[in-house]
Amino acid sequence: MMFDAMTLGEAILRFSPSDQKRLVESEWFHLTLGGAELNVAAGMAQLGMKTAFLTKLPDSAIGEAVRRRLRMVNVSDEFVAKDLHEEARMPLYYYEPGSSPRKPMVLYDRKNSSFTHCCMEDFDSALKAGCRLFHTSGISLALHQQCCTTAVSLIEAIKKQGTLISFDVNYRAALWDEETARTQIEQVLSLTDLLFISEESCRRMFQKTGPLQKILRDFAGTYDLRYVASTQRKIISPLQHEFSALLYDAQRDCFVTEAPYQIDVIDRIGSGDAFVAGVLSAFLQGRPAEEMVGWGNAMAAIQCTVAADLPVTSVQELHKVIQQHAGLIPGDEMVR
Repeated sequence: MMFDAMTLGEAILRFSPSDQKRLVESEWFHLTLGGAELNVAAGMAQLGMKTAFLTKLPDSAIGEAVRRRLRMVNVSDEFVAKDLHEEARMPLYYYEPGSSPRKPMVLYDRKNSSFTHCCMEDFDSALKAGCRLFHTSGISLALHQQCCTTAVSLIEAIKKQGTLISFDVNYRAALWDEETARTQIEQVLSLTDLLFISEESCRRMFQKTGPLQKILRDFAGTYDLRYVASTQRKIISPLQHEFSALLYDAQRDCFVTEAPYQIDVIDRIGSGDAFVAGVLSAFLQGRPAEEMVGWGNAMAAIQCTVAADLPVTSVQELHKVIQQHAGLIPGDEMVR
């Protein structure tokens, strides 16, 4: 296989006020690039995986700038389709940081983006190239019926090639309601090997009851999943989080977790995607469930200290953070 992993999703430009200002008062904005599935591809690339990102971008200078950014983070842009329409547009979102008691805020401006018009023909070359694992999320299904249809068809086609499927429910109330989300997501769950889902989505969207362990085991049994993971984030304040996760290994019929990370948060955006990237990278390297959780938690903790959506780390840093968290090496005050 040419690639370890391919991810499908929408790349999105982020504008954040400078100097921690509010959106209504800021005159200067910091521009960065993100998108849930792109974040996963970038995170996996940071950990040595060969990844490609499938999306559709305007055939313009902005589209080319995004492609260059992909290459800068070692994600292949080989399967990025070009939107040739005159009204092709790049989606945007605005992020306002928060500090207790005021919460962070996100405003979307992504309607009718180029990605919402993607179709199967846009990704023919990706199907021919092949990969070991394919990942997407509920966000790609939520944006528009066209890209939902494309995502489901692509998953079906790739699954027939023997490729492993990873899916993150990643529910966004700003994009669709819970009943619609459940109906659409259920289309792909029976094709999924690794599922990422929050406890809130389990209980509200899928109306599950009982202990979380029972819920995850039920998901695995119903849809024949190999792994089901649920992050466990305790928000003490916008700037202080505790982060861990619970992973169910269906083959071993066991649950894996670890002590939570105590995080001084700079920016939480993309930390859930970083968790997914860590878990999938460890999985593709044949590591056990304990290391899958360890890699995912460490990646999420590191990402909370990065003022951007895309991960910025390395395998060396990841291992050091894991060892410090386990108390195997001292946590130095400074690297020097």
